[in-house]
Amino acid sequence: MPYIKKKTEFDKVSKLIRGYATPPKIAEMIGCSAPTARKKLNNPQEFTLGEIRTICLRAHIPVEDMRGAMTI
Repeated sequence: MPYIKKKTEFDKVSKLIRGYATPPKIAEMIGCSAPTARKKLNNPQEFTLGEIRTICLRAHIPVEDMRGAMTI
């Protein structure tokens, strides 16, 4: 039986971030390793608000877009 990932309300955040930067670039931005950045992108609720803010600033993601993605 194939594995089906359950969609969460955080999927929009992950897709938005991936649209602006690759996991290695995100790792540089927030000061972690690339595997950790990938893990956080696959499970976006693990990002801190500070990390989200840093990613938005450095990847030039409009705050309005991030707010829209984070709204449940």
